[in-house]
Amino acid sequence: MLLSWLFYFYGGLAEEMITKLKKRMNPLQTPEVKPAKSREDRVIMSPIGKIKTPFKSLDQCPKQGIQAGVEGEIVLRTEMAPALKDLESCTHLILLSYFHLADRQRLQTKTGPEIHGTFATRSPNRPNPIGLHVVELLKIDGLRIRVKGIDCLDGTSLLDIKPYSPEIDSFPHAAIGWYSRSRKKPRSPQKRDHTTRDTGKGTKRR
Repeated sequence: MLLSWLFYFYGGLAEEMITKLKKRMNPLQTPEVKPAKSREDRVIMSPIGKIKTPFKSLDQCPKQGIQAGVEGEIVLRTEMAPALKDLESCTHLILLSYFHLADRQRLQTKTGPEIHGTFATRSPNRPNPIGLHVVELLKIDGLRIRVKGIDCLDGTSLLDIKPYSPEIDSFPHAAIGWYSRSRKKPRSPQKRDHTTRDTGKGTKRR
């Protein structure tokens, strides 16, 4: 009985010390994000198609797709054909995708020496890893849509397509405060963290 109690007591102390050590080594707060319990709190979506790109790994994905100018192709499901009506009149599109390789437990992101909350960044690692891509529409051929400025992995699931409107979606004076401040600071060489790929300006896919 005494041995069991001592094992339980010292085992608990050891576990607590290990937990504290892990927090010191990794300052990012990553508590367990639990899924919704009730059906009313759940959102069920089905991809409308797939995005074909030349990127086979995360390291190949560009930081900013629109700046890299890489072309890709959207392949829609057959039943989505009616939704394409008048899409050819749009010059740019907003794509919403699902980042299937993202870390859904990540609630903070380290950008350089600073740590920021996930919702203040464009990191792909987030509770609901939905990617946002602004691309140029090049061509529509049946259920295939050719675009320019894509930056996600080949085979990424596409959730939705919306037309980009310069009158509605553009805010020239908008700013991300911490990112603007970080650009004014002198930067020292440091090893890149490929798990976040976050600059505060665009989605890096996953």
